[in-house]
Amino acid sequence: MEWLSSQLPNFFGGLTAVGLIGGLFAFLKLAIEYSRDNRRKRMELYLRLRDEFRTNERFSDIFKFLDNYADASDTNKRKLAGTFRVSLDTRAEFASFLEDVAMCVSSGEMKPDVAHYMFGYYAICCWENKVFWKGLDQDSIYWAMLKGFVEEMKAQRDILKDTHQELFGRLRWFGPPLATRRRGVAVRVCPRALR
Repeated sequence: MEWLSSQLPNFFGGLTAVGLIGGLFAFLKLAIEYSRDNRRKRMELYLRLRDEFRTNERFSDIFKFLDNYADASDTNKRKLAGTFRVSLDTRAEFASFLEDVAMCVSSGEMKPDVAHYMFGYYAICCWENKVFWKGLDQDSIYWAMLKGFVEEMKAQRDILKDTHQELFGRLRWFGPPLATRRRGVAVRVCPRALR
């Protein structure tokens, strides 16, 4: 009996150590799962916004106009401006959608380089296009978030132009990008992002 009573503190000490180690492993597993879940939720948010952006039929004429206008000469820009017939409500909805993306970036739900990858080009083109804003008050305080987002997207564009290899490595998980060769090195290129 004496032997048992003398061994009980060792037994409980060992149990405490096992419990602490088990608790540490459980905490690490919880942290890893939380991180994975957070990444999954961010990816779901990105995919939902991307799909809504791409599949909204009301935006298709805006996409065509902004793409053509950005690449057009001054003469063709005047012609395109005369043919742009998208309603004020649809243009406001497009700008509001970009503000929703800006809100996701400012809240930390989406990283700026990820937002730039899908939405930056159109945010910049939209903001800089006076024809798009005809009838909308671009200087209104209610478009301040979009204005800040566009400035951030311009900074992302400049970073992308300067350090495209590093950023494309981080963006690789978004699907198969185009590949080109520069100086014998394969470089991933997103044509919209480099305009």
